[in-house]
Amino acid sequence: MTPAAASIDFSAMELVPHPSASLNSMSLNVSASGHVAMNQRLYEQVVKRVPSLDLEFRIRADCTLLALRISDSPTYKFPKGGRIKDAAFSRRLVSAGISLPARYAMTWDPAANAWVGTLENTVQSSMARALEKSLKSTVKQKKGQ
Repeated sequence: MTPAAASIDFSAMELVPHPSASLNSMSLNVSASGHVAMNQRLYEQVVKRVPSLDLEFRIRADCTLLALRISDSPTYKFPKGGRIKDAAFSRRLVSAGISLPARYAMTWDPAANAWVGTLENTVQSSMARALEKSLKSTVKQKKGQ
């Protein structure tokens, strides 16, 4: 039977939504190569409020929550484009059991005057396991090039 000849019951089929939800979400991503990058949506929101991209960058000790805060004494400067190489930060995540790439879903918190991000990755049982997963991710990326 050809698809054109089939009788289709649309009420029995699920609607597939357009993937616009991810386009509207804000995130901070940390790659296995050590780059910390704002996605386009987050970058647009940050640069509206802080054109210099000078922020206070804080992270919880377990590395599952972070904040990019507007501050009179900023401690971190993202370059134009919102992407910076920060090997020390990526190593810190791996040492906390977070495999790379890591993604933090960001939201604006007006009370804190900050963009607050929650880790979307699963925390690994150990630094060694996180490193192993991060290295596998890097190998997959290189094979795909």
